[in-house]
Amino acid sequence: MGAWIGRTVLVYGFVLLVMRLMGRREIGKLSVVDLVVSIMIAELSAVALEDPAGGRLWHALGTIALLAGLQLAVSHLSLRSRRLRNWMEGRPVAVIEDGRLLDRRMKELRYSLDDLAVQLREKGIFRVDDVETAVIEPSGKLSVRVKDARQPVSRGDLGLGESGDGLPAVVVMDGEICADAVARLGKDEAWLRRELARRGYPDPARIFYAHVDRRGRWYIDGKDR
Repeated sequence: MGAWIGRTVLVYGFVLLVMRLMGRREIGKLSVVDLVVSIMIAELSAVALEDPAGGRLWHALGTIALLAGLQLAVSHLSLRSRRLRNWMEGRPVAVIEDGRLLDRRMKELRYSLDDLAVQLREKGIFRVDDVETAVIEPSGKLSVRVKDARQPVSRGDLGLGESGDGLPAVVVMDGEICADAVARLGKDEAWLRRELARRGYPDPARIFYAHVDRRGRWYIDGKDR
């Protein structure tokens, strides 16, 4: 019993020391390399703790120390070489520029419209057309700059009542008509096609994203050619 407790305390203290030496990045800002090393350290720690005889303890701790040393060496090299840093950690990639969705880049990143919508809602943004620029950071987080005209202002400061816009209905996504959203508007597909044709899009398959709000305001983004 005493040996098991001692082994647990030793592994805990050693892993804590290694993680402190490796840096102080937030969990959400870990690069792919940091994440892989962290997972490997966790697996090796489990091996050291689960071995009843303790024969793998020093082998596991030695491997953890080697991984930490390699990670520190790579980190120092990446600080000196921007090319290596970009290769190891990746670069920020814009998915919205000048208010326009860049669907080719999104497909290259395997980043869907649903992923974009979720991350925008997490930032309190419910309309894609409110965004001037959106960038996927190497950590996978989305950085957003809202259009100047859409910067949040308190309606109370302006002496206005509550907003009744609600969420816009996404009627076309990646070239496909969202029949459920159209039905919730009390319309049919024929109406949608007429409205799109009036706005210069007779073929919905050429539209990457389109929505309409309760006030009848449309936002349409065509596919990149």
